[in-house]
Amino acid sequence: MRFSPAIAVSIFLAIGLAFPACAEPENGITYDPNLIISYDDWTAVLKETVWDTGPSSRTYAPRVRPTIGTRLSSASQSPTRLEANKVLFHSLSDGEKDVVSAIRRSLERLPDEMPLENLSPSEQLAYWLNLRNVAVFEALAEEWPLSNLRKWAANLDDSKILDVAGRAMSIRDIELLVMDQWPNPLVAYGFYLGNIGSPNLMTEAFNGDDVWPQLQANAKEFISSLRGVQFAGPVVKVSTFYERVAPLFPDFEVDLKAHLLEFAKPSMQARLYPATEFKAVVEDWGIADLYNGKIYSAGASNATNPAAFILAMGKNPLANKARVDAVLRGLPAHAQVFAKEIAMRNYLRDRNREGIISIEEVDPEKD
Repeated sequence: MRFSPAIAVSIFLAIGLAFPACAEPENGITYDPNLIISYDDWTAVLKETVWDTGPSSRTYAPRVRPTIGTRLSSASQSPTRLEANKVLFHSLSDGEKDVVSAIRRSLERLPDEMPLENLSPSEQLAYWLNLRNVAVFEALAEEWPLSNLRKWAANLDDSKILDVAGRAMSIRDIELLVMDQWPNPLVAYGFYLGNIGSPNLMTEAFNGDDVWPQLQANAKEFISSLRGVQFAGPVVKVSTFYERVAPLFPDFEVDLKAHLLEFAKPSMQARLYPATEFKAVVEDWGIADLYNGKIYSAGASNATNPAAFILAMGKNPLANKARVDAVLRGLPAHAQVFAKEIAMRNYLRDRNREGIISIEEVDPEKD
């Protein structure tokens, strides 16, 4: 993986758009719709480090058995471990971490160069989401390796790690600002926390033109996953992440139900309609990465090229077993098993997608 050393989040004028020089929304604030922020540098980082593991099959992962000759396993035992995109933190060099820091500093400086009010609301939203997620990515990359993010995330919430136009801010400050200015539940799906139980970090940056479709896609993925929504008889168990974004659901159960119904797949909607009780109890604080936050494994060289890994483990990795085997050989044993688990899950999910009713399996931790 090699990132470009020339990092600059740029503002430029879109050319050829059929817009007036400025626009005046209902609140009376004037902005120029031709002003666009480019996040090509952040997208380049995401494409090189984020493994898109595909949608959930709504099937719990089985328990991981220790390898022969040991009682220990470095693998995650979480039944939702196969869900969520994975960041290849293990492959980041110090120089590449510096690139991420440079992107964060460039974004922090942007309001000093031009008032955000000059940007359209969608451009402003994309800015805040990208700044927040770059900061989370940077902080987690510096702390890695670690496996459970519960305490780490709580500490990060209280840390004023950003300086935006002279204002010290935390990632939680940005979340509260976003939820206040854009009180639409979809904005929650732009809040990456680094753990399996939160919305995905996508493989491209948010951008003003597509931020709402991007958030909608992330919402559909999360709601359709076991880490987002589970069913226990008449009770709908939802992620504790929804408690974090509770300001978006003033009448929590009623508003959350309406939101889930809007974006859930049809097979889930049939179970959501009659539901009257929603409990925020589902959580997975395991890190959403390939190594489960474990840097050491006997016999591993850590030599796998991340770009080659992401390419080989694409939409249909089982179609080229030789290429997959080649990129897996440089991984620790537990990471090899994990990658193969996800490949097999995707294969079985895609094979069974047409014409088969999905029946949620019993949690293997409770049988």
